Order: sequence, then structure tokens, then C-alpha cells
Amino acid sequence: RFTSDFLEATRCMIGDWDSQIDEKDLVRSCPNRTLSEAIECLYAAERRAGETLTFVKENHTHLIVPFILANWPGSKFVHVVRDPRDMVASWITATNTKGGVSRAVNTWLDDQAATLAVASQLSSAGLVVRLRYEDLIRQPEAALEAVCGHLALGFEPRMLESHRDPRTRRNAERVADWQNLARPVLRANSGRFRTVLTDSEVRYIELLAWRQMRIFEYDLVTDADRLPPEDADREIVRLEDAMARRHSPEIVNPAEVGVRGQRDALIARITSGVATS
Repeated sequence: RFTSDFLEATRCMIGDWDSQIDEKDLVRSCPNRTLSEAIECLYAAERRAGETLTFVKENHTHLIVPFILANWPGSKFVHVVRDPRDMVASWITATNTKGGVSRAVNTWLDDQAATLAVASQLSSAGLVVRLRYEDLIRQPEAALEAVCGHLALGFEPRMLESHRDPRTRRNAERVADWQNLARPVLRANSGRFRTVLTDSEVRYIELLAWRQMRIFEYDLVTDADRLPPEDADREIVRLEDAMARRHSPEIVNPAEVGVRGQRDALIARITSGVATS
């Protein structure tokens, strides 16, 4: 059942890969029948000639760090953080995220709290480096040199040419919210919240997130950090209802709707089976 479900999961991935594995590949690569072997089989097939490392972008890495380190003890981590106001602006204009401003900012808060907790345990061993999105787009060469140094890699200018890669361009066409993948680094893509969000939405975000924003050195545009706690709490409650009303637009690409529906159905079936077995 695991073999069948794993292979079905590879066919329901949102992104388009160059490779495909079949049942023979999977069974041959998993002599110990472990999940880590199955994952390694999947990524090994996707590596191109000369590639020896795998870099995985994952929004919820903090949930699986123990699993990663237990199976790939040499792993290192890059903690990428973005201004929560711009993250919320992106969220509410994207086509595949549900919920309004309140859900978006609380997702940012939960992710950062969990990541900071994990990072505090990994940093002393030199396993994690932080990268602000804004620094990456403003000075990509310098930012990538720092990240590459952490990963013991040499920076190469062609790292900034990923938008020309055929696989990347296919994915930019495949998923509505990935269109920017086919473009060079968007060096001016910060501060967008100023034209997308209302004053009340910006204030609400800062009331909730100003402590974390200080950690990441983001400047506030309101006095949210100077209010007495009880006043801040009352204002958050007053703004809460309006924040939940604005929702993301619907996905308009039928192919994307289809693959996301298949993926959701697979996840529901697997988790239901795990819960009842």
C-alpha cells in the first residue's frame, strides 16, 4: 500500500519534474523499506549529471527537522523570512491560498515562532543561516555568496539564471502563483504592501507581529509597538472581523485545479487510513 501511495503522490505533485520513478525503481532502492530510502530514490532520480547535492524548499521544515537530521545528518538549513506585511499582501492576491489577512498573518507568526525555536537549537552547531527575502532581491550576489559560504559551496553567477531553466519555465506556466519563476530576480519586489493593503490591515499586522518584526529588523509604519498591551488587544479584537473578510481569488487554471484536487484527495485518503489503522 505504501509503494502504491508513494508512487501516486509523485504523480500528484504540484510541480513538474524531469524524472519519474516506477515500482521497480522504488522497490530496488528501498532494501530496508524506509521512508527515507523512498525519498532518496525520488530525489536521486531528479538530480542531473554532475549534481551531488539536493536543496529542498519547504514552508514547514520546522516540523520535520528531527526526521531530516536522523536520516541525512549532514543537512544544513537556510531560514528565509519575508516582511509579514508583504507576505500577507502576496497571500491575499494569490490564487491558491485560502483565508484573509488574519489567517495569513497568523500563519506567518506560527511559522516564524516554530522556525526560531528550531534555529536556536541548530545555530550553535552552524547548521542554519538566516536570509531575509528583501536582502536577497536587493543584493542577490552578496546574499547568495553568504548562503553558499554557509553551505560550503562556491557562488556562481549562473545561479541567478535559474529563470532560464526549461524545468523552471514549465512550472511557471503550470502554476498560476509561480509565474515569477520565469523572470529574473525581482529586485524591486518589496514594500508592495503599501499599495495592496489598507491602513487598517497594515496596522492589524503590526499589532500582532511587531515583536517578531523587531527580531528580523523590519521597520514599523505605525505606533503598534508603543501601545499598552490592553489597548493593543482591544484594537486587535476590533479589527479582527474585517480582517477575515478579504479572500484570495479563485484558481482559474483547470489543469492546476485538477492536480490540486487529486493531491488533496490522496492526502485525505492516506491520513484517514493512518488514523483508523
